[in-house]
Amino acid sequence: MADQAEGLRRMMNKRTKEQTGSAVELEVLNRPKTKIADRQTPVTALSSPPAEVIAVTSGKGGVGKSNVAVNLGISLARQGLKVAVVDMDLGLANVNVITDVTPPYNLLHVFEGKKELSDIIAPGPGNIQIIAGATGEQDLANLSRHECHVFLDKLSQLDRNVDIIIVDTAAGISEIVLQFVCGADRTILVTTPEPTAVTDAYAVIKAALKRDEEPDFNLVVNRAQDIREGRQIAQKMQRVSNDFLNFPINILGYVLEDKAVPNAVRKRRPFYLEYPDGRASGCIEHVAKRLQGLETDQRPGGFKQFFARLLSFGQNLSESI
Repeated sequence: MADQAEGLRRMMNKRTKEQTGSAVELEVLNRPKTKIADRQTPVTALSSPPAEVIAVTSGKGGVGKSNVAVNLGISLARQGLKVAVVDMDLGLANVNVITDVTPPYNLLHVFEGKKELSDIIAPGPGNIQIIAGATGEQDLANLSRHECHVFLDKLSQLDRNVDIIIVDTAAGISEIVLQFVCGADRTILVTTPEPTAVTDAYAVIKAALKRDEEPDFNLVVNRAQDIREGRQIAQKMQRVSNDFLNFPINILGYVLEDKAVPNAVRKRRPFYLEYPDGRASGCIEHVAKRLQGLETDQRPGGFKQFFARLLSFGQNLSESI
């Protein structure tokens, strides 16, 4: 394998030369707004607005974060949007497992400077596009802030082709995860009713608030036994965030426990396609529709704006240390 640091230097040199069905409670702040649904128009290189960047994250692993990201993307694509799912769980990528799509090239090749982003985009199930991560690559899982910025700048090419970019992050509160959370137009925080999952999800909110004044958190409770349990967990997290962090979070929805989900994973198929009439599929569709109507405080800036926010975030963090 080529020296990754040398690959990064080649990328920097090149860039320098070029530049010389559930009940949902939704809180909306009183501020200027725009909607995902407003952008359901044909994408052209000259006139299309930037893609919206949605980070999907969780406090701990094993809560179904990647499943939510992939199946939500497919549901949005079915509603007429062009969607790309980027597996940014760098080092432990598994979007390819859920979709049974294993392209010959992945983000490691972009990081090394061997391939451009356009070379690694693969068609996925349900008319989504997939950017595969690299499983078991520790160097990718531990990018420095500078390497992360260069890396994400490459990904800005996605703005030309899609309406929505879903970034499946790693779990936890590592530096790179918090950069994605604070840089995205909005973040979907996935938890389950398990106390450890709820506690770790709260930790993500707390850690992000130390780095960004108003991160856009939208909660999805996965694997709820019924609507009542999902609502109770979501409202508890919302109340705790308000009381102890003085920060409101939106409740986006709930995904009910469904045996179809593990069955679909074993088949390496998204459950939304394999079991379209299942409980989980109905919930994901409902979340997707709610997400389209969810209003944000500013017009999406796409991956280029995402990159700019990360630069600002990194500078502010350095000044505070």
